[in-house]
Amino acid sequence: NAKETGCKVNVKTAATSDEMVTLMNQGGFDLVTASGDASLRLVAGKKVQPINIDLIPSWKTIDERLQNAPWHTVDGVHYGVPY
Repeated sequence: NAKETGCKVNVKTAATSDEMVTLMNQGGFDLVTASGDASLRLVAGKKVQPINIDLIPSWKTIDERLQNAPWHTVDGVHYGVPY
């Protein structure tokens, strides 16, 4: 809510992984929720940045299988977080 945080959020949705990757390739996004397939394509295309998991206080409480899931972790680097 922009009234509470001062942040304005614009939402765009995609019907398919291909459509999501196309939108992300156009740029201008700060956050994406994508399928594993789309996530890995975005990582490979250098369209997303690594996540600093040290800044997530609850990281240690997340099931390890999800912490290191192959759809958002590449070569030990995290590009996404489970939700």
